[in-house]
Amino acid sequence: VLQPEVPKTCLVQGPPGTGKSSTIAGLILQILYSKMENGKVGTMPRILVVAPSNAAVDELALKLINLMPKLPEPIRFKMLRLGVQHSMHHQVRNYSYDAQIGQYIAAETRQAKA
Repeated sequence: VLQPEVPKTCLVQGPPGTGKSSTIAGLILQILYSKMENGKVGTMPRILVVAPSNAAVDELALKLINLMPKLPEPIRFKMLRLGVQHSMHHQVRNYSYDAQIGQYIAAETRQAKA
């Protein structure tokens, strides 16, 4: 808190069903929106979240995906899911690196044809 430029590390652990994913999703939103400057999405901090399994990462990603529609569209956060696409939950695949690159290429191709 005293040195905002210094990266912070946090570990959350506990048995299944104790609300870890919900707690982490809430913390992520608090960090993103409390650090955003003048309502500009580009000023949000970057947060790296890791977990010991694809299922754990996907559980958190699903929580965040479900929260996105509740936020005003101009200030929705961006999310990127790294990993092997066939190991991801089907609802999370649209946020994978491969899917994001595919969407970018498709948009650029459409724009070039127009």
